[in-house]
Amino acid sequence: MYRRICLLRAQSRLIEADHVDAAEWSPLLVSLREAGGFDEDRFRALCVAEQERVNNAVLMAELIKPLILATLTPMLPNDSAPPLSPLPANDLRRTPPGSGLSIADLLDGMLAQEHASHRDP
Repeated sequence: MYRRICLLRAQSRLIEADHVDAAEWSPLLVSLREAGGFDEDRFRALCVAEQERVNNAVLMAELIKPLILATLTPMLPNDSAPPLSPLPANDLRRTPPGSGLSIADLLDGMLAQEHASHRDP
């Protein structure tokens, strides 16, 4: 849920992010705190780490966007280039037929490997 809020904010969808925060995230946190055993320091560290993951994913998407556009441009009718505006998150999950993993799948795999490497001593 926090990742979704971070992604919405990264996409400048602030009203939606604020809605998810107020309607879902904040009430969940209140109930967790009331249940007891809630570690505020660990929680803050997890939020910082999640925000960093989202920031890295957005940066990675911006870095590979020109490569993707260069690959897709010859496939477009009349050699028309797509606009260079930021890709919405739902477009990041679209893949050409037969291409296998989506960009989001690749980024998730990279983040999982990074997370696993931080656990290993």
